[in-house]
Amino acid sequence: MTQGDEARLSRPERPVLSVDEDRLERLPFVERLTHALVQRETGQATGVTVGITGPWGSGKSSILNILQEHITSTYENAVVVRFDPWLVSGRDDLVSQFFVELASTIRATDALKDRSRELITSLATYGKRLAPLSSLIVPGSGHALESVMDVVEQRLSSGDTLQGQRDHLLEQLDSISTPIVILIDELDRVEDIEVRVVAQLVRSIADFPNISYVLAYDHERVVQALGGGERGRQYLEKIVQLQFPLPFTLNEELMRLMEAEIRGLANPVGLPEGWRDIERFQKLLGILIPEVISTPRDIKRLVGTFRVLAEMVRKEVDWIDTLAYSALLIKAPEVDRRIQEVPDAVVGDPRDIGWSASRSANENISADQRIDGTFPELKVEEADNLNLGLRNLLGFLFPVLSEYRSHEDREPERVCFWRPLVTLLRRGLLPGRFSMPDVEEVMRLPGPEIVERLHRLFEEGDIPDFFERLWEVYPKIEEIDHLVFWVNVGRFLKKTDQGWMRSYSPMHAWTKDFTRLFDKLIRDTDISGETAVTIFQALQQDGEEEMTDMLLRSHMFKYGLFGCEQRGDEGAFLSEDEAKRIIKEVSKTRRKKHIEGRLLPSRWGIQPVFNMIDTGYWDEECISALRGALAAPEAVDGLSLMMFGANYSTGKESVEKIIGLEFFSSKVQQRLDTGADIHETTRVALEKALDPGFL
Repeated sequence: MTQGDEARLSRPERPVLSVDEDRLERLPFVERLTHALVQRETGQATGVTVGITGPWGSGKSSILNILQEHITSTYENAVVVRFDPWLVSGRDDLVSQFFVELASTIRATDALKDRSRELITSLATYGKRLAPLSSLIVPGSGHALESVMDVVEQRLSSGDTLQGQRDHLLEQLDSISTPIVILIDELDRVEDIEVRVVAQLVRSIADFPNISYVLAYDHERVVQALGGGERGRQYLEKIVQLQFPLPFTLNEELMRLMEAEIRGLANPVGLPEGWRDIERFQKLLGILIPEVISTPRDIKRLVGTFRVLAEMVRKEVDWIDTLAYSALLIKAPEVDRRIQEVPDAVVGDPRDIGWSASRSANENISADQRIDGTFPELKVEEADNLNLGLRNLLGFLFPVLSEYRSHEDREPERVCFWRPLVTLLRRGLLPGRFSMPDVEEVMRLPGPEIVERLHRLFEEGDIPDFFERLWEVYPKIEEIDHLVFWVNVGRFLKKTDQGWMRSYSPMHAWTKDFTRLFDKLIRDTDISGETAVTIFQALQQDGEEEMTDMLLRSHMFKYGLFGCEQRGDEGAFLSEDEAKRIIKEVSKTRRKKHIEGRLLPSRWGIQPVFNMIDTGYWDEECISALRGALAAPEAVDGLSLMMFGANYSTGKESVEKIIGLEFFSSKVQQRLDTGADIHETTRVALEKALDPGFL
């Protein structure tokens, strides 16, 4: 990163300071402007007054900075005076400060060293005459200041007229060969009366020999301050001889400038490799330029806002969405305030059921109606409707407000989902939520510590939030030892005791969820082929049975094995023949364990039973063994929890195949009639098992 890049990052809205920072190639324009201000043949100022016009933020200050650099590098003895009336207030102060800046610059110029004292005295006298109430102090004058001001007072008391003092000053300026160029910036940012003061000041000295002037301003703003309409234009024409609008900026130039500014943030905010070529980023540029972002200052404000916001939500919100939302913040803060009031109105997964119902009822309305209907109170810059660029930007960020959808709308970091949007609105992570680094930390722990951390999250009730974030960010995390992580996930999920469940445990649900995640990752990450097989085999060797049985059952449906409905082999990591062989071997092993009474008491769910039913290994001997086990009340409780705990329900046909519907119902009824030590979650499962609606 260059020093210029570092300066832009530290002060993102400041103008370009030198030609090295110029991204819009404005040097040719500056070179031609220099020739209008200083004669190439003589090296003296032409005495012309030039106006550089353009709207606020279009780059006028940058032009003046480059111009100052070019003049001083081209003409070594040139005197370039910078005057910013925005930093001064009051008529007398404006006049006096102008002369102070002029005198100070002259005093610091080596080419005028021998004549600077006399010239400064004449300037101070003239300035004091124009602004009698002002205090003229020339910085750096030291002990010479008192003698200078003594001479000024003598001349003022001598009875010399303003014209006489002016003639004396003109004579001195005419005798020097050093070109003087005065650059006046920010004229359009001061009050109307101050604009008029500066205009009068320039007019009073515009014919000074060997001095050229450049004024930077918004033309319409200055015309208005000078009286408005034709009167204001005519007054301005008396002051400014040549008026040049800033060079027209092509959309392609703005896009290059935007990309150049963002490039400086690639490392600080962690942009992905090849970010510039991402199709969605290029699409955003097309939306922003020029309807939303139309000036260099807009770009600097946007990139400056993006840098701060991206640091706050790094890795938690899609960077392209963060950039797009930054544009919303700088150009339509009212929209941000409205979204903060009703975030459910723009996300695809609203937490408020009412918004979901309302959205379903209005699926066929147009994009314009969606925006106006969702934000009926929204107004931008006192207009009744959003402009086209902002409408397109809203549609880009929030597809529910648009008539278009894409596969990218499913990316979990997009602000069209509740979590990343609220993270962005809060300018940081939600309380109690897990960041991507938090998830990475857990995944990189040594094996035993992974199990310990997952158990702690489970006990503290944080596993749902952790898993939600894990589901979202796992495909984005690099250099993870997948084998170590999944073997220890299996150890976390394993039921360590050998007794039937006496109350509901959500571990069966978490086993299903982690298995779904593994299946998803085979499609979305480098967990595929040999890697997935290696993990599966390691889980088996480690004695894990819950996830491996579920993964085998998913292969039964992927290939349509053993009479199961075929659903497609996407995500299969075992070949069809290999899957069939392993499923048979495992079912045979599970049958033996069940006959011995060791299978179901050590499990959270009845997955192996379903596998054995489909492979033909679940027979009358298995049913008889299970019926015998139900002589114990805890077995009735445990089996009921497996089939009807929480939100699980097993159909009549399946219950009939597993144990016999009539037999099981009688055992459940008997347990309800005689049991006094039934846990509440177990009672719910028992009652659900007898409910005809669930059977």
